[in-house]
Amino acid sequence: MRSKPWAIKAISITLLLVPLALLAMFYVSKSMGRITRISTSTVELVCLFGIASVVTAYSVWRVRIWGYALLFIFGLVVVIADTQQLIRDPKSLNPFYFVDLAMIACAFFLLTRKRVREVYFNPKVRWWERPKRHHVEFDGSFEIGSERITAPILDISIGGCFADMQAPSQIGESIKVKISHSNAELSCEGRIVRVSDNPRGAGIMFTNLSKSNRRQIKQIIKTLQA
Repeated sequence: MRSKPWAIKAISITLLLVPLALLAMFYVSKSMGRITRISTSTVELVCLFGIASVVTAYSVWRVRIWGYALLFIFGLVVVIADTQQLIRDPKSLNPFYFVDLAMIACAFFLLTRKRVREVYFNPKVRWWERPKRHHVEFDGSFEIGSERITAPILDISIGGCFADMQAPSQIGESIKVKISHSNAELSCEGRIVRVSDNPRGAGIMFTNLSKSNRRQIKQIIKTLQA
């Protein structure tokens, strides 16, 4: 799965529709005779809420902690603003107030679900940000300290590879990687980030990649896809 949780998409899209909802609310209120004149301050407030909703939508879409907090702040501000407006003018009550509250409540509920909440606080579970792996069947050359190993590579991505090493080193250990496939060759540094028994081998993350290294990896992947 390479896509963000649907809840994040739904909340972001809904926030982008807030400016339209605000305009519709004023149109309905005016057509029902509850608003006869829209003041300059009201127009400025609507514009401010529209901009805030777009910024909040972007922050939620970015899936960062500050975006998570900003949504709750935005929702709280909307609830307070609606409540103050109803206290000042009870006659201004219309269905859009209930729509506001329902949307904010749904957004809060969705973001507090474990599967959605954890992607904001734990970057490791953001699966859509991980480079796509490509299954391969060719050997690579690895150098750990003074020891050189030739081992089959089982998959490769723009960020690393998984090699079938019989006795991989410890997690965190540096390793030099050399891969040659078709007309593309890659020589770069790496670090062991995972050791597995099933399948047997080690997950290697490429480090300090140069632009040339990235081009080489992309060329290898392009060759595999062809």
